[in-house]
Amino acid sequence: MKKILAIFIIVVSAYFIGVQFFQNSSKVENSETAQNATDNVEPDKNLAQTSANDANDAKMFSADMQYDETMQWRKENFGKYDVLILSNADYNQYDLEELELLSEQGDFAAMHVLAWKYMNLVDPKNAMRVYKQAAKYGSTSALKRLASLENALKKWDANSDKVLREGALTKLAYFQAALLRGDSTVLQDASYQLKYIENSESDKRYVQKRGREIYNYFEKQRLHDGLGTFDNKVPSYADEYFSFYNKEYSSLISGESSIMLVN
Repeated sequence: MKKILAIFIIVVSAYFIGVQFFQNSSKVENSETAQNATDNVEPDKNLAQTSANDANDAKMFSADMQYDETMQWRKENFGKYDVLILSNADYNQYDLEELELLSEQGDFAAMHVLAWKYMNLVDPKNAMRVYKQAAKYGSTSALKRLASLENALKKWDANSDKVLREGALTKLAYFQAALLRGDSTVLQDASYQLKYIENSESDKRYVQKRGREIYNYFEKQRLHDGLGTFDNKVPSYADEYFSFYNKEYSSLISGESSIMLVN
């Protein structure tokens, strides 16, 4: 009887050890898959950092700029929602199906929350689909995300200099499309990509041509859906905010010819 009990204990222990090993192995495999699928995509901690940076940005500008109004305008026109907006209780009460329905009805904030949720679920293809919808509605924030997602879904070898260069050119092209919308804040992100490119004439032609193609693609989608052409006018009270990024970028390239067409 004692032998039978001992054998039973050994078998049960082996079973639970095996289950634990399988679960751990699955977690590692899923983690690696998630990492590969979302390579080069900005993590949510960067969103939180962006939120903190936005709070500090107000100190850099004059009282005449109407900072709060400018930030609100960015949200409504460029989709600049920080992590606090994306995780707010009003939208987190909705499941994916409800957010999909709200997005289809043109709810700009719902599109960004939905895409953010897909990113957290490590579902880059659905995130890309929703960010494309948001870009059609005018979100330059979505254009930035699409740049990273397009690179991630190609599953490149990130150790290759050629791949880093091609990835940078892809991002710069999406940033160029955002610039055409009037969002010069992307120049800050663009500056991080300059070290990977040659700034040659062929690079400039590619970025500017591809950026225009991206812009035209989403404007065509707007016209098809009866939304009209993009309204790229920046209100006068926000001029100081956006011109700040133009000046910073111009200072960075020190008089060199810019790879991007800056307004």
